[in-house]
Amino acid sequence: MAIMRNSRIPDAWLQEAMRTNPFRRIVDKATGQPLGSLTTCPCRLSYPSIFQPEENRLNPGGKGKYKATLLFPPNADLTLLQQEALSGGLVG
Repeated sequence: MAIMRNSRIPDAWLQEAMRTNPFRRIVDKATGQPLGSLTTCPCRLSYPSIFQPEENRLNPGGKGKYKATLLFPPNADLTLLQQEALSGGLVG
């Protein structure tokens, strides 16, 4: 069975891309200190509202939000993302 259904990307390419591009903390090259951001492994962007805010359905006329949903492959290692979310390191 394919890793991601309905994808033109071959499984072998996806596995290699996830191996060579795991979740990582972005670090200041001069100081070696984390900058508070992460890079992700390859994923899909779904239903993005990144250029215009989505309407606020609960409060029509209220301020909408910019958002995006990331869809990770089923075997992606999300440990670092989970640690950051639990520690309050991610701001949304």
